[in-house]
Amino acid sequence: MADAPRFCVDESVLFALSPDPNEAIAALEPLLQLGEVVVNHRGGPPEVVQGVYAIQSNISGRPFVDVLYQDLLEVDRDFVRRIGVFLDRCAPFAAERDDPIVAIVAVGAINSTVTSHACERLVSERTTGNHYYVLLQGSVPDLSGNGTITLGDQTVNAFVLHSAENLAKAYRQFVIDGTATEAEFFHICEEAFPSLIFHRSVTFKRFSKNYATLIADVVDHLAFLNDEFVALGIAERWDIYRMVSKARIPFSEETGNTRKKEKLVKYRRVAFGETRVECTLHTKISRQSDRIHFHAPDNKVAPGKVIIGVFAEHLPTK
Repeated sequence: MADAPRFCVDESVLFALSPDPNEAIAALEPLLQLGEVVVNHRGGPPEVVQGVYAIQSNISGRPFVDVLYQDLLEVDRDFVRRIGVFLDRCAPFAAERDDPIVAIVAVGAINSTVTSHACERLVSERTTGNHYYVLLQGSVPDLSGNGTITLGDQTVNAFVLHSAENLAKAYRQFVIDGTATEAEFFHICEEAFPSLIFHRSVTFKRFSKNYATLIADVVDHLAFLNDEFVALGIAERWDIYRMVSKARIPFSEETGNTRKKEKLVKYRRVAFGETRVECTLHTKISRQSDRIHFHAPDNKVAPGKVIIGVFAEHLPTK
């Protein structure tokens, strides 16, 4: 099992580059910006088809290398340098056939028909059990998220990524589909939840159910804490009762009686160095059991990061 999602560059944009250099640069820029971010993350470097510079546009009939170093270089030398640096950092893969094959890439109701070596590579690797999981595409902005790739009668799941804004979501989907233990989770959790900090004692073993049963719900709850909790707090001026009523995920504060008793608070207290925080806020995976205890960001721990202190079936309340 892979320890991080793998990335594969959809090179289909190269087959239809405009003969106008400015339009060609505009078409390539989204994919380049995404690639420049991904190369610095776990799971990189991205793979790209071997011989990418020789790909011929079906519009101009010229190889990409000529378009790049003759036409685009005259317009934007820095852009051409960035393209070269990015592609040099990618890992080449050998195409299964000389000509790329037609594939259908779909996310929800959005789909696109592309001619792509990358799609064939991804489908082949997925069907043999390898985790080629994220397709990097720069052509269709709305085509970003958990989706499918279809080649002929074969369809596989794949996360399709158009923008680095959704990179964390790609890692979250990998956590759900590509990890089986808490060790694998904690190896990748920083990529999936960059606005959270986990106390070293956090463990799935204190939940009532096993990892596989709970991981999708845990990811959803952590996504709420990573993406929504702080913004909700600011919008509601940190009025917990109003926040609870408007939150997508059920969470609450411990009762006053619990918070007043040291013998109960100690179960919710974690230390980061000399700083101690009391994680009395908690999301509720089910009405009866399994809680994620957390604390709002504390500048002494990690500015701007929500603190995840305890995973537990249920902490004592009396």
